[in-house]
Amino acid sequence: MNDLAQGLSSAARLLSGADSELWSVVALSLQVSDAACLIGAAVGLMVGASLAVARFPGHALVVGVLNALLALPSVVVGLVVYLPPSRARPLGTFGILFTPAAMVAAQSILVVDRSTEALFSGEELPEPARQFNKGELPWHT
Repeated sequence: MNDLAQGLSSAARLLSGADSELWSVVALSLQVSDAACLIGAAVGLMVGASLAVARFPGHALVVGVLNALLALPSVVVGLVVYLPPSRARPLGTFGILFTPAAMVAAQSILVVDRSTEALFSGEELPEPARQFNKGELPWHT
């Protein structure tokens, strides 16, 4: 319990002390998350809209894969993104491992899947919502 109290005390001291290094880390973290959300949402919403509107061969397979990807833990996605830029891999020569760009890429992958599913799942609306969208309002009969 003493370690927990010391940790909380140290965290409170850092936060209240206006430590410039701490706040620069917090700012970088927020910038990475903002960029990942914007990029991932833009791509995911375009993919979701395309899936909701267009029917093509393999449509059900793509939807099934997207649904399966929702069950992947973030750690698995992180490992998949970690492997290509590591030193012994093909992208290792670019030196992007552990950079903000790599963090944005990893987080964007998570956001793409969730935003695609959020938009595409709206296709399966309950009957009253479908009636409302068609202009068949039940109280106007």
